[in-house]
Amino acid sequence: MLNEVLKEHDGTEIFSEENALRLKKAFEKKNDCEVLSLACIMGLPQKLYAAKECEPDSQAQIVRESFDKLLKVGLHRDVCRNVMSAFTDAVNLPLLDVEQPPKRRARYYCGKNIYDTCQIGNLIWLASNFVIGGKELCSYSEAENRVPSGWRLPTIYDYQEMLIAIRKVTDRDGSALKSIDGWNSGLDLFGFNAVPTHEDDDGLSATYFWLKDSRYSYTSPHLCFGLEENSSLIAFTSCDKSDKLCVRYVLDVTEE
Repeated sequence: MLNEVLKEHDGTEIFSEENALRLKKAFEKKNDCEVLSLACIMGLPQKLYAAKECEPDSQAQIVRESFDKLLKVGLHRDVCRNVMSAFTDAVNLPLLDVEQPPKRRARYYCGKNIYDTCQIGNLIWLASNFVIGGKELCSYSEAENRVPSGWRLPTIYDYQEMLIAIRKVTDRDGSALKSIDGWNSGLDLFGFNAVPTHEDDDGLSATYFWLKDSRYSYTSPHLCFGLEENSSLIAFTSCDKSDKLCVRYVLDVTEE
């Protein structure tokens, strides 16, 4: 049935919220023909079919991008998983672990606070903002002076290593770090769970984190790492050391 529907479709991709909701309803009604037709209009089976000829890493990226696209238009994660499962089965392509929730590592205990952690590449990050003096936002000196034993304030090179690891999965690196809730573009693919804490120059949701050892370390403005609502990418932007930003300490993965 898939090949027949593909032949009838002209290849034009119309990935709209309306078509996504129609796809959801057709899937719930188990109307296979309509599901296939709508998915073709949205460009899903063509991409998955083409992925069969790619290397495994490229296959994984195509599958994840298709899954992310369904999430972005507002479909529930379970519906996205079911739709993707149906089409990867149809083209004999593994679904991989794209629909699995982010993997979190052991919790870290610091005083009265408990922090989840997540691994991205060869680095372990706090999966929530570090609390200093009962607050999640702090100045640069506070962030630098309250580093827990064994951890460190991340450098720009740590974030660049993070970016390399994320790009192996998706080119929407900023969305991959944002929490599911609180953003229009959050996917939280790695468990970093970055929640909105600021507003950008346009008044939209954003969040910013302190960096250490940048070329601006001993001057003002300083360089910080940010995620903004109107961008699916990571941003490096300037800030003042007296600003109140978030802190995510980091440590290297050790061999067990």
